[in-house]
Amino acid sequence: MPGQSALELLSPELQQQILLQIGTLDILYALIRASPRLYQVFRYNKETTLLTIALCQFHPAVQPEAVALAELAQIQHQSKRDTQSQRDTAVSFCDTFPDQIHRWYESNASGSLSTNLCKLDRLVKIFIDDYAQNTLPVLDQLGHSQDCRILPEYNHVQQLHLSTTEIGRLQRAFCRFELYRHLFSRCTQDFSNGVHQCIRDPPLTTAEQAKMFLEDLPAFQISEIACIRDYLFRRLRGIYDRIEDEAVRTLPIEAMTFEESDESAMWESPFYMLTNRAQHEQEEHLEHLMSLGLPYIRQILESTGNEQRDLFLHYVSSSVLHHLEGDFLSRAFERLGLNPDARRDCQRFLDTEKDFSPACDENGYSELPQGWLWAHHHLQPSRLIDPAYKGLRDWGYVFWDYDRLQKSGILRRDSHEVRMIRFSDYVGRFKLSVEQRLHALHPPVTHSGYGSDGQEQSPEDHEEASVSSLDDSIDWDADEVVLVNY
Repeated sequence: MPGQSALELLSPELQQQILLQIGTLDILYALIRASPRLYQVFRYNKETTLLTIALCQFHPAVQPEAVALAELAQIQHQSKRDTQSQRDTAVSFCDTFPDQIHRWYESNASGSLSTNLCKLDRLVKIFIDDYAQNTLPVLDQLGHSQDCRILPEYNHVQQLHLSTTEIGRLQRAFCRFELYRHLFSRCTQDFSNGVHQCIRDPPLTTAEQAKMFLEDLPAFQISEIACIRDYLFRRLRGIYDRIEDEAVRTLPIEAMTFEESDESAMWESPFYMLTNRAQHEQEEHLEHLMSLGLPYIRQILESTGNEQRDLFLHYVSSSVLHHLEGDFLSRAFERLGLNPDARRDCQRFLDTEKDFSPACDENGYSELPQGWLWAHHHLQPSRLIDPAYKGLRDWGYVFWDYDRLQKSGILRRDSHEVRMIRFSDYVGRFKLSVEQRLHALHPPVTHSGYGSDGQEQSPEDHEEASVSSLDDSIDWDADEVVLVNY
C-alpha cells in the first residue's frame, strides 16, 4: 500500500507487542502521533499499554509501592476526607506494608491506575533530578574540603547521570514520603478547590504513625525517608529566605505596621508569616508545606515572584492558625526509639536489598548503601533515626553508589568529623524578621527638638531621654553589659 511503512503493515497483535516494549512515555507519544495505525492500536489497548510502560519507569523493587501510592491517591481523591475514613485507610494499608503491600492494592484496584502511575512517574523524576542537583554538590565539597557550609539550594545545572540503583533508592524514598503524606497528614491539597483546611486532629498519633509505618523498616530505609524530609525542608527554607528578601525590597512599611492593641489585624494579614510574632512558627509552617505533598511543593519550586510568594504563604490567617502541622513526619521520627538490632552486623539486611544489586562483594555488603556502612562502621546504629547523623542526611548518604562516593573522596574522611557539618533547621529563628527589617529601613520620623507631645524640649531634656532609652536597651543583669537585640 503506497505511503505506508513496513511497521504499519504488521498485524495489530505485533504492533501491540511493539508498543509494550517502548521504553518511555515520550517515545510512545511520538510514535502514535507519527502513525495513525499505531494510534488506533493504542486506543484499543490504552490501559494495558500505559500501565506496562509506566511500571517500567520504576525500579522493579519499587513497583509494588508505586502501584499502592497511585491507588491510594485515587481513593483519597474520590472519598470524603474525614478522620475516621482516613484512619481506616491508614490501618488497612499499614497491615500490609511493606512486605505484603500487593494484597492492599489488589483489593483496592481502580480503573485509572495507569494514568495515576504516569503522573507519579513524571513527578518523581522531577524531584530526583532536583535532589541530585542540590545534594551532590554538597558531597563533592565535603569530599575535598575541610571547611564547607551547606546552602539551602544550589544552582547546579550540570547534567548528572545516576545509576539504576541510585534512581531506585530515590524512587523508593520519594514514594514512601508521599505514601506517608497521604496516610497521615491532616491537610490535603486539591488543585480544583485549593488547600483544604486541616481537620482538627491527625488520623493517628505520631507514636502510632511511627510504629505502624516506620518501625518495621530497616534503619537505613528509615534514613532514606529522613533524607527526603531534610532535602525538602532545606529547599523550602531557601525559598522562604528569597521571599523575605523580596518582601523587604517591595512591601510598603504599612504592610507591617500593626496597632499593639489589635492583634487580629496581624493575624488577618496575608503576610502574617513574615511578622515578628510568626518568627518562632517558621519551622512548623515548613512542616505544613511538606504535608501538602510533592505536587504542591513542585508548584512552589517552579513558580516565581508573587505567585511563588502566594503559594508559599497560602491559607494562613487567624481562622486557620491551627494549620501549623505539629503532628507530621518530623514528630514521628522523634517518636522512634532504640534500634533493636543495635551494634549487630549489617549482614541480616542483605535480603532486603537483593533486588537492587544482585552481586555482592567478597564481604557480602555491596547490596547495602555504602555510605551508610561507612557512617556506621558496618554495624547497626543505636537508634532507628539519630539526629546526630543529620549532616550526613543533608547529602543523601544512603543513596549513592560506592563508585560515586569513592570518587568524591568522602570515604577517606572520618564519618564523625563529616557529620558535624550540617544545615540547621532553625536558622530562621535567629534572623531579623521582615517586619523588623522594614522598620529598620523606615524608622518613625520625629522632630529632634520636640517631644512626643509636641512640646519643645530643652537640650537637657533631650539628653535625659536618650540616656533613658539606652537604659531600656541594656541587659544590666548580664555578666557583661551588652546591647539587647529586639
